[in-house]
Amino acid sequence: MITTANLQTIFVTSQKGKRLIKLDGYTFYSSVNTGFKIRWRCSTGCHQGCRAAIYTADDEIISVKNDHNHPPSY
Repeated sequence: MITTANLQTIFVTSQKGKRLIKLDGYTFYSSVNTGFKIRWRCSTGCHQGCRAAIYTADDEIISVKNDHNHPPSY
């Protein structure tokens, strides 16, 4: 996990119109929405078993697990 104090949430829109988060060259898609907290999974490596994830509340990052098993796609 990395600290969230200096992270800015950068929301982008995918080619299909979906909302994504961009962080360090990786993109994350919304996978679980509990109403309060949203879990975002790595969109590049999700089919490769990448376990990187971001958790947000009110569009602010509250937790990051930035352990990717693949390089970023720039």
